[in-house]
Amino acid sequence: MEEADASNVAEAERRYLLSLLTMAEELLSLLPETVKKKYGIIKGTLAVRLGSKISNLPKTSNVAEGITSCCEEFARLEVLLEQELQLESNPDVHGNDDLSNPNASNSGTDSRKSKTGSQPGREMRQMEINEIVKERDEARMEIDRLAQELHKSNGLLENAILRALQAEQMKTNYDKWIKETEDQYQATIEMHEHELRSYYEEVMETKLKQAEAEKRECLRNLRSELECKHAKALASAQASYAEKLQAADERVSNMHL
Repeated sequence: MEEADASNVAEAERRYLLSLLTMAEELLSLLPETVKKKYGIIKGTLAVRLGSKISNLPKTSNVAEGITSCCEEFARLEVLLEQELQLESNPDVHGNDDLSNPNASNSGTDSRKSKTGSQPGREMRQMEINEIVKERDEARMEIDRLAQELHKSNGLLENAILRALQAEQMKTNYDKWIKETEDQYQATIEMHEHELRSYYEEVMETKLKQAEAEKRECLRNLRSELECKHAKALASAQASYAEKLQAADERVSNMHL
């Protein structure tokens, strides 16, 4: 969402700069060629100057720099228009130009004819200048409107940046929570492993002791059983031996008789 808002703001700023560029070039085209040559104005200069800045959008610093350049260029063009208006509205300047012209006639009749003949052209020229002034005022109004749109776009950009910062902070907090949870889980696992190991060792020790006790009891029972069997076998053997000895004694006695 934030990336889409930033892209929309960047596109709006690009369109704004391009509109400023178009108006500047139109204003340049309204200037007479003599004024362009006199003050070194070449059509397209502004495009070259701002082309790299427009291509480098959406960096805010470049946008501000480009707008500043446009405003400076408009101010320069306005100064040139004012100078041109002064030149066109001052008849003495044209009168001096006529006197300085070597091809001009010295007779008062020719001079009057020249002034009379140049009057319609001067009025037409004044109409062109008035039209230029009108276009300039419209351009100023358009600049104000675009400046308001830029202010609104800057507000959208600031909101988008703020949302991006908030999202980044949320991501940082989420990553921190994940890390803390993983640490807690790891500690719990280690604790359970320790408890399980201790329980296993305790159980094994108990069972080992029990097995040892059972072994000793079994050996004791086996020894008792063997001793009992040995005693019975010994008694039986002794009895048999005694019987055989008595029988032998009886045979010996009978033989003596």
